[in-house]
Amino acid sequence: MNGECDNGASIEWNSEEWAPLIKNLSKSKTKCTLYFNDKYIDRELNGTDPVLGSKLIPIVINEEDGTVTRASEKDKWYDYKNQKWANAVILRDGKSEPGENEPIEENDIESYFDGYQDTGIKYLMKETIMV
Repeated sequence: MNGECDNGASIEWNSEEWAPLIKNLSKSKTKCTLYFNDKYIDRELNGTDPVLGSKLIPIVINEEDGTVTRASEKDKWYDYKNQKWANAVILRDGKSEPGENEPIEENDIESYFDGYQDTGIKYLMKETIMV
Protein backbone atom coordinates (compact mmCIF):
# COMPACT_ATOMS: atom_id res chain seq x y z
CA MET A 1 0.00 0.00 0.00
CA ASN A 2 1.10 3.52 -0.62
CA GLY A 3 -0.49 6.88 -0.28
CA GLU A 4 -0.11 10.59 -0.59
CA CYS A 5 -1.40 13.72 1.09
CA ASP A 6 -1.29 17.40 0.36
CA ASN A 7 -0.18 20.15 2.78
CA GLY A 8 2.96 18.25 3.84
CA ALA A 9 1.11 15.39 5.53
CA SER A 10 1.75 11.68 4.86
CA ILE A 11 -0.39 8.57 5.10
CA GLU A 12 0.41 4.90 5.61
CA TRP A 13 -1.50 1.80 6.62
CA ASN A 14 -1.22 0.71 10.25
CA SER A 15 -1.61 -3.07 10.03
CA GLU A 16 -1.75 -3.51 13.82
CA GLU A 17 -4.70 -1.13 14.23
CA TRP A 18 -6.03 -1.97 10.75
CA ALA A 19 -6.54 1.71 10.02
CA PRO A 20 -4.84 4.55 8.14
CA LEU A 21 -2.17 6.48 10.01
CA ILE A 22 -1.77 10.14 9.00
CA LYS A 23 1.37 12.01 10.06
CA ASN A 24 2.27 15.72 10.04
CA LEU A 25 -1.36 16.81 9.84
CA SER A 26 -1.11 20.55 10.41
CA LYS A 27 -3.98 22.00 8.34
CA SER A 28 -7.69 21.36 8.73
CA LYS A 29 -8.39 20.79 5.03
CA THR A 30 -5.86 18.14 4.05
CA LYS A 31 -6.64 15.54 1.41
CA CYS A 32 -5.06 12.10 1.73
CA THR A 33 -5.41 9.11 -0.56
CA LEU A 34 -4.39 5.58 0.36
CA TYR A 35 -3.84 3.13 -2.49
CA PHE A 36 -4.33 -0.56 -1.76
CA ASN A 37 -1.71 -1.71 -4.22
CA ASP A 38 1.69 -3.17 -3.48
CA LYS A 39 3.37 -1.67 -6.56
CA TYR A 40 4.71 1.85 -6.96
CA ILE A 41 2.37 4.14 -8.91
CA ASP A 42 3.48 7.40 -10.53
CA ARG A 43 0.49 9.75 -10.19
CA GLU A 44 1.83 11.92 -13.05
CA LEU A 45 1.07 9.07 -15.47
CA ASN A 46 -2.68 9.01 -14.71
CA GLY A 47 -2.95 5.22 -14.74
CA THR A 48 -0.55 4.57 -17.61
CA ASP A 49 2.20 3.10 -15.41
CA PRO A 50 4.37 0.43 -17.03
CA VAL A 51 3.12 -3.15 -16.89
CA LEU A 52 5.90 -5.71 -16.94
CA GLY A 53 5.49 -8.94 -18.88
CA SER A 54 6.41 -12.26 -17.33
CA LYS A 55 10.10 -12.17 -18.36
CA LEU A 56 10.72 -8.44 -17.81
CA ILE A 57 12.63 -7.54 -14.66
CA PRO A 58 12.48 -3.92 -13.45
CA ILE A 59 15.90 -2.30 -13.10
CA VAL A 60 17.63 0.85 -11.97
CA ILE A 61 20.80 1.89 -13.78
CA ASN A 62 23.39 3.77 -11.74
CA GLU A 63 24.07 7.01 -13.63
CA GLU A 64 27.67 7.21 -12.45
CA ASP A 65 29.03 3.74 -13.24
CA GLY A 66 26.29 2.01 -15.28
CA THR A 67 25.69 -0.72 -12.67
CA VAL A 68 22.38 -2.48 -13.26
CA THR A 69 20.37 -3.40 -10.16
CA ARG A 70 17.03 -5.16 -9.86
CA ALA A 71 14.44 -2.62 -8.74
CA SER A 72 11.75 -3.25 -6.18
CA GLU A 73 8.37 -2.65 -7.79
CA LYS A 74 7.19 -1.40 -4.40
CA ASP A 75 9.73 1.44 -4.40
CA LYS A 76 9.94 4.52 -6.63
CA TRP A 77 11.94 2.89 -9.46
CA TYR A 78 10.77 5.37 -12.14
CA ASP A 79 9.69 9.00 -12.08
CA TYR A 80 8.71 10.41 -15.46
CA LYS A 81 8.30 13.96 -14.15
CA ASN A 82 12.03 13.93 -13.31
CA GLN A 83 13.00 11.96 -16.44
CA LYS A 84 13.82 8.77 -14.53
CA TRP A 85 12.48 6.21 -17.01
CA ALA A 86 11.07 2.76 -16.29
CA ASN A 87 13.78 0.38 -17.48
CA ALA A 88 13.67 -3.41 -17.58
CA VAL A 89 15.75 -6.36 -18.77
CA ILE A 90 15.25 -9.90 -19.94
CA LEU A 91 17.83 -12.35 -18.62
CA ARG A 92 19.59 -14.96 -20.73
CA ASP A 93 18.09 -18.46 -20.59
CA GLY A 94 19.20 -20.39 -17.54
CA LYS A 95 20.09 -17.32 -15.45
CA SER A 96 18.34 -17.04 -12.09
CA GLU A 97 16.50 -13.88 -11.18
CA PRO A 98 18.30 -11.71 -8.62
CA GLY A 99 16.52 -10.53 -5.50
CA GLU A 100 15.32 -6.97 -5.09
CA ASN A 101 18.11 -4.37 -5.03
CA GLU A 102 20.71 -6.97 -6.09
CA PRO A 103 23.10 -6.24 -8.98
CA ILE A 104 22.66 -7.95 -12.35
CA GLU A 105 25.79 -8.90 -14.25
CA GLU A 106 26.06 -7.58 -17.81
CA ASN A 107 26.73 -11.11 -19.14
CA ASP A 108 23.41 -12.32 -17.65
CA ILE A 109 21.34 -9.78 -19.63
CA GLU A 110 19.83 -10.74 -22.97
CA SER A 111 17.98 -7.48 -23.72
CA TYR A 112 17.43 -4.01 -22.26
CA PHE A 113 14.10 -2.21 -22.50
CA ASP A 114 14.21 1.52 -21.95
CA GLY A 115 11.19 3.62 -21.00
CA TYR A 116 12.56 6.48 -23.12
CA GLN A 117 15.16 6.46 -25.86
CA ASP A 118 17.17 9.55 -24.87
CA THR A 119 18.51 8.58 -21.44
CA GLY A 120 22.21 9.00 -22.09
CA ILE A 121 22.83 5.33 -21.30
CA LYS A 122 22.77 4.10 -24.87
CA TYR A 123 26.22 2.57 -24.44
CA LEU A 124 24.49 -0.13 -22.39
CA MET A 125 21.71 -0.78 -24.89
CA LYS A 126 21.63 -4.01 -26.83
CA GLU A 127 18.02 -3.55 -27.93
CA THR A 128 15.78 -0.60 -27.24
CA ILE A 129 12.00 -0.42 -27.47
CA MET A 130 9.40 1.89 -26.04
CA VAL A 131 7.44 0.37 -23.14
